[in-house]
Amino acid sequence: MIAAMLTSAAFLASAGASAQASGGYFVATPVATATKDVVMTRETPWNLHDGVYVAGKAPLREMAACQMMARNVGALSAFTVAGKAFDEAALGECNTKARGGAAAKVASNQPR
Repeated sequence: MIAAMLTSAAFLASAGASAQASGGYFVATPVATATKDVVMTRETPWNLHDGVYVAGKAPLREMAACQMMARNVGALSAFTVAGKAFDEAALGECNTKARGGAAAKVASNQPR
């Protein structure tokens, strides 16, 4: 009986985390494996859930939120705002700010 209760509690906890991740206002999926449990952008905490970073609604423009996450965690393979995914062009613009991304490599090759 106790084992069944513990199994149920574990299942409900994992279902709650998945529901929270899918229900976040902002959802950022890094290309690389995430290494931090929490990332802060300005005053906005992003929590890691099942390999994606999730944040609640914050006073940020959508592109600014995406670019701040790309600066912190590297290139993103997906970015969603209120359930609507960035298209390829918007994600490409976001990733120009990615840590270690193409923009950083180009800048490091420029003469000073």
